[in-house]
Amino acid sequence: MPTREPAPNGVLDKRLGVSNKSDDCETCHQKLTDCVGHFGYSTNASPPVIIMSSSSRRRYIQLELPVFHIGYIKATIEILQNICKSCSRVLLGGDVRESFLRRMKDPTADALKKINTRKRISLLCKKVVRCPHCDAINGTVRKIASPTLKIIHEKFRAKSAHDMRTVFVAQFAQAQAANSDLTNALLSKAQEDLSPVVVQELFERIPDQDCALLWLNAFAGRPEKLVMNAMLVPPVCIRPSVAMDVGSGSNEDDLTVKLQEIIQVR
Repeated sequence: MPTREPAPNGVLDKRLGVSNKSDDCETCHQKLTDCVGHFGYSTNASPPVIIMSSSSRRRYIQLELPVFHIGYIKATIEILQNICKSCSRVLLGGDVRESFLRRMKDPTADALKKINTRKRISLLCKKVVRCPHCDAINGTVRKIASPTLKIIHEKFRAKSAHDMRTVFVAQFAQAQAANSDLTNALLSKAQEDLSPVVVQELFERIPDQDCALLWLNAFAGRPEKLVMNAMLVPPVCIRPSVAMDVGSGSNEDDLTVKLQEIIQVR
């Protein structure tokens, strides 16, 4: 007869807390009514295991690759629209940049004033085609319809970048000769895929002095923190198992199912 005991080092390990009144938590040794649960983290062992952590800095599942955070996707796209996709600098230069930098750093400016200044910075950056720092071409950044979060950079969309588009298409002459499906019209619509890995690298290269123009804290709120590299493992008591009839197993919470899937594929 199965005992329905949670698998050791699994997503229902009793060190993460318990979800029924009869069990004792193996971390604090208290019942469900007194135990608030404990966060855990995933190790890099093979296979990965979930263990309880008393450290507030290690309560997560470390992901193999970064992913976009759906709650920060709008902020992520706006920052990408404001920076060069080659050198990661904010697309403002000269006196204009210095003027806005002084406004954003003004200690007497209230939140409303900084919001308006930030909007003006964003509008100006979206109109820039050539980066004032590295002379690279920058186009439209937007999210496209996709089963997953996907961001693209339409580098040659602007009319002023028409000549650069022609040069870009000419680079595929040899490929066109071997593949008749590669027409000039198709190549002219080529887009740069801004994957989470690419976006994180771009954000990491944004200089600290440019963070003020993005209304970000260069020490506690760097833009690369908008991209997820880890996930919390919540306590068992907020994702309880529901026992079925004898021998029928149990129904697991959606959070538990997703956590198990993430651990299996990482």
